[in-house]
Amino acid sequence: MVMATQRNTGQLVRELRRERGLSIDALAYVAGISPRAVLLLEKHGIEPKTQRVKQKLADALGVPVGELFPEPQEVIQP
Repeated sequence: MVMATQRNTGQLVRELRRERGLSIDALAYVAGISPRAVLLLEKHGIEPKTQRVKQKLADALGVPVGELFPEPQEVIQP
């Protein structure tokens, strides 16, 4: 099951990529990752497993890594 935050991340990556006039292949090249990794994120919400790859994507898109991949918020029970 794909969580809503993952879908939102994929949509955001797609929007940012398109705003910058990049194809999936071009973004992958600039980030130094596989086009498949970009495709899996955009279409299926499957986030990269490592922080290093997340950082590469954020750098390639010119945004802070926390904007693309926000840390999950802990819920504090009373």
